[in-house]
Amino acid sequence: MIKKAPIIRQLLEFENDDLPSWYLDEAECRKFKHDLLKYASKNRRTFVRFVHNLNIAESECLELIYETLSEATEEWGDFLVDEHERYFDLAELNEEYLEDLSNLIDIDLTGSELHAGKIIELLTGKINHPHEEIRYNSLWLIDDYLNVDNIRKYAKTLELILTKLEDEKREVRLEAERVLNNLNRLPQNYKPKFKDLFYRKLKIWQKAKLDKHIEKILSESK
Repeated sequence: MIKKAPIIRQLLEFENDDLPSWYLDEAECRKFKHDLLKYASKNRRTFVRFVHNLNIAESECLELIYETLSEATEEWGDFLVDEHERYFDLAELNEEYLEDLSNLIDIDLTGSELHAGKIIELLTGKINHPHEEIRYNSLWLIDDYLNVDNIRKYAKTLELILTKLEDEKREVRLEAERVLNNLNRLPQNYKPKFKDLFYRKLKIWQKAKLDKHIEKILSESK
């Protein structure tokens, strides 16, 4: 069985221990990633099946898997693109998987122009999705792949994002605004709705308050 493989047993420590001792050691963690890539290459079908059998809503080791595979995009880029498709397919079939779309942030294909383009194409197709969470997450994720240097190649994508400034859902409107602002492509005559401005300031205030509370707890625990 796949769990008998030493590297997989080591990986599954994440399911029972948030931070295994080997993960906290930089050299050991680097060695683990090297060994995992070596194992995955030699046992590709078994490894892919193992990944697909993990519970994406509960698994703690998926983050490390995606982080590791992202370092070998020439070999694993297509698989990681397929993972995006798998997550969105699951979310479209069952709303319980919507919140798990955030797992995809652990995949980094920005260093591969080929695979980054595939991700942009996939996410562009989700920007007008009927479900607000799909629209929001497509914008949230695509922000990592669009920049001021490549946006001219994606005129259709830019056009769709611009339409989301008038989306019926506030979170989608604000996310579109954020993405366009990062691209320096906000229309000069754009004026956010007053309620959106208030909501954004409230979220900033809440985050600052939470950060201050966490800082206080950490200082008291020393």
